[in-house]
Amino acid sequence: MADGTKLNAYSSGSGKMIWQSSTADLANYISVNNTVAAVIFGLNSLTVLDAHTGKVQWSTSLPVGITFVEAVNNEIAIGTAGGTVETFTASGKSIFRATASNEGILQLTELSNGNWLTTSGNRVTALSPAGKTLTKR
Repeated sequence: MADGTKLNAYSSGSGKMIWQSSTADLANYISVNNTVAAVIFGLNSLTVLDAHTGKVQWSTSLPVGITFVEAVNNEIAIGTAGGTVETFTASGKSIFRATASNEGILQLTELSNGNWLTTSGNRVTALSPAGKTLTKR
């Protein structure tokens, strides 16, 4: 949970705070899974923290605004204002970068088969786990 320039993590079982981290910027988007918390600061900065300790694992900046982040399984996926989708391993290695649309990405969902479904404007695009376009509608 973001509270101004502080990130707070709470136990889903007890509701007690696990950790708190101060940040220089406001968090715009946050996605958490069992191992990492992916946080977007400003328009183009992705920071990945250990979900259990709050320690920064890695961070990167992108040249275009980030519009969506999703942390699923051992992957972090981002969507950009330019319609690009990029996925990373939990340790920060880039898996793929693909253009899904010429509009900003509004939603990213990982399907059970490892494919990614993206929405932007009135377009839906399916991408393979390697970033290949499977279909656009």
